[in-house]
Amino acid sequence: MTDAILYFGWYAAQATGVFSDPHFRFSRGAIAVHIHSFSASTIRQADKFWVGPLIRHGAAATLGNVYEPFLQLTPTLDLFYDRLVNGLTFAESAYASLRAVSWMTTIVGDPLYRPFSLDLSAVHSSWQAMELFERESTDRPALMRDLNRVGAVNPTALEIAGLLEKKEGQNDAALETFSRAARGYKKGPEKLRCALHQADLLQSLGRNDELAELIKKDLSRFPDDTSKRILNSYEESNP
Repeated sequence: MTDAILYFGWYAAQATGVFSDPHFRFSRGAIAVHIHSFSASTIRQADKFWVGPLIRHGAAATLGNVYEPFLQLTPTLDLFYDRLVNGLTFAESAYASLRAVSWMTTIVGDPLYRPFSLDLSAVHSSWQAMELFERESTDRPALMRDLNRVGAVNPTALEIAGLLEKKEGQNDAALETFSRAARGYKKGPEKLRCALHQADLLQSLGRNDELAELIKKDLSRFPDDTSKRILNSYEESNP
């Protein structure tokens, strides 16, 4: 996982998965929340529960429960996300997500932090474009042109463009755009992610011969055990 700026999860008691890797770092300014009854039982220990580990891995802000909040009184993360991407501050977004105040939730981070721009007409090389794409008022051809323009220097924009083309059923265009993004990335995990986008799309379309050819090529490009296991899972599901 690279370039992570938002993480929402549940329900392991202790930080696990990618957070077991001491070298993993969120992108600067990331916000991360893990729903668990005791996620913030301590906030000063970097290896206990969730708040401490998330901060240790570079999150700029998080929410956590100091004691059992009961599920119905945990933060409502869809509201939290909605307020964030619509330009509210961290404190405003967190407050909106709480169904009960002075209860069990603690808020850790700069209350005035505003991670998303209020200028929704501006397209940056970030996943905010995915949010823009969902808005009825978005000029989609212009958005795609902007993503391709930014993609000349930042392949993340091309990856986003490929996902948007896939969403609109422009399948062959999406496959080519993912290839362009992979060529632009320098890190192996990012290149592999683009290959998996292609594999997912080919599998969903039932284009099994092309999928098999892609897997054969990528097994030589990504020889590590984890990548092989992921790629072989596609082959096993398409005997």
